This record gives sequence, structure tokens and C-alpha cells, in this order.
Amino acid sequence: AIGFFLNILEPLIGRHITFHTRPMRADGVLVEPEEVGRDYSEYAIVMKGPITTKNNFTLETLQLYKKYFRNAFLVLSTWENEDKNQVDQIKKIGVEVALNKKPADSGPRNVNMQITSTVAGLRKAAEAGKKYILKTRTEARVYNYNSLIFLSNLLQGFPLTASGYRQKGRLISTHGTLRKWYFFSDMLVFGYTEDVLLYYGATLVPDGFTLRFGEAEMPFTAEQYFFTEFLKKIGYHLKYTFED
Repeated sequence: AIGFFLNILEPLIGRHITFHTRPMRADGVLVEPEEVGRDYSEYAIVMKGPITTKNNFTLETLQLYKKYFRNAFLVLSTWENEDKNQVDQIKKIGVEVALNKKPADSGPRNVNMQITSTVAGLRKAAEAGKKYILKTRTEARVYNYNSLIFLSNLLQGFPLTASGYRQKGRLISTHGTLRKWYFFSDMLVFGYTEDVLLYYGATLVPDGFTLRFGEAEMPFTAEQYFFTEFLKKIGYHLKYTFED
């Protein structure tokens, strides 16, 4: 049935349609033998947000990371009212768990929730003395077992070219955009621990808070808030132009 549908649709749109399946559970992934013994003790992976219980997604993701990244420091930073059974299972596999109280004011677009849970997890990684942090989310998953090496190699291969700023190295994300000022996606962020902690250590703001350069239809986004506050903290003078 699917093949019949594709045979009709593909010529109409002029594009091939493909599908990609991914394992749901950690026991469905394989690691190359030469990678099994690699040591990731310098790295932390911080997952933040509410636990995704469907198909045990968050739990299985953390189990996958345990399998991929030997000795990496895994942190789940979530809320104190999360499912106790899920929390207990996650602790049982050796993951550090931070159970946070939700802020009284969630802020515009829940930014205060994001700051609270993210910073709590990042601080655990910093206290553990980890050099690198991969910050991600409870509903997202990284399937490439070379990802941490790839990301840290990017840091080494592309050092900062500007001096005089309070920043150790680059921050790496999945994407940005030139259509919005100072927009840097935070779905996944990798960098030196002190840089990632500084990036997310923005001040909590009241609901209704707007950015001075915000668009009429969307006067506030967490991504732009984090980015501009980070730039201020490292000593960069914002020009509020597209060129900047």
C-alpha cells in the first residue's frame, strides 16, 4: 500500500521519499568493538525536562548513553513531581538525578522553567569536575556513538579567534538562523563546562518580559534571551543589527 502511494506521489512532487528507522531500546544498538573501551570520564551529558515515559524514551536514552559513552557522567534534571518509578529506575542505572521545584513564575515561554532545570543539572556536572558538557533534552536522543569525540574535536580544531572575552571555547549547537537576531538553537549545546554553565545562567524574568529587538508576533524567545545574555556576560558589546 505504501509503495503504491509513493509511486503516485513521487512523480508529482519530483522527489524521492525515504524512511529511516531507529532502535527504540538501548539493547537494539550496537557499538563497534574498538569503541567499547573508549573512556569518556571527561564528559558529562545533562538531560533536562520532564521525563518522557512513552516507550520509556528518557530511560532508554540514558541506558543507550551508558552503553555508548563508558564512564561519562550522566545527569537527569527534572521536576520533583515526576513519576517515582521512572526516577527510581533511572537512578538504578547510575544516573545522577536532580529533582527541582518549579519556579512560581514560569516566565515568558516557560524560560524560567528551562533555566531552573538546566542550571541544576549543569552544576552537578561542574561539581563533578567534568571538562565537557553535552546539554540535551529528555525528548531528544543522539544515536551516533562517535558524537562526543566529534564535538570535542570541533572545539580543538576551531579555537576562538577573538581574545579579551570571558569565554574558553566555542559553543556548538545543531543550527541557528540569520532570519532572527541572535538566534542560537539550544535543543543541543556542547562546550566546555564553564561556557555552557555561563550560557544558561541567565536571570529569571517575569511573565510578560520582552526583548528590546523582539518581533511583534514573537517579542520573546528563550534562544535569543540566552544568547544575548551570554554575549553580555562574556564582555561583548551588542550592536543590535543583522550584521552583528
